[in-house]
Amino acid sequence: MDLVEEHMHNPLLKNKKNKITPWILIFVFAGPLVTAQLLYIFRDHFHFSTLETGTLLSPPLSVQTLPGFEAAFLGKWQLIYIRPEPCDTQCESLTPPLKQIHLAVGKENYRVEYRSLSAQDIPVLKPGDIALIDPAGWLIMQYPQHANPRGIVKDLRRLLGISHAG
Repeated sequence: MDLVEEHMHNPLLKNKKNKITPWILIFVFAGPLVTAQLLYIFRDHFHFSTLETGTLLSPPLSVQTLPGFEAAFLGKWQLIYIRPEPCDTQCESLTPPLKQIHLAVGKENYRVEYRSLSAQDIPVLKPGDIALIDPAGWLIMQYPQHANPRGIVKDLRRLLGISHAG
């Protein structure tokens, strides 16, 4: 009898294999469930990257009640730069990044308008901030003065991809 045949007929080896099989099945089916529960319980201890790069405003603010509201812009996404008062060459130099963000959005840029408003028009924002307003007129995101334009483009593309409005 050779080694393979001896292995096939040895009851101790068969028994060992039968003891491991249920544990493998438990691990395969219960492992993802236990891992998901642990991630949920200890979610504050992990630092996963978020989808948005700006600050998501919760609850969103209706801009229709603000002094700088213009009904002509409803129906499109709006990228707003809050200019300081008085507006000098520095605030005028920040308009080109808005143009670049608008162009970087790509084929969907016809759905986005950009403009600058004073801090008096939207008093909840600081001068230098960039805001994102949805087509229904809700201020939904805010970006600090020196926000990375790539992050703004990323957020805007994601919103345009999931939105059918505007």
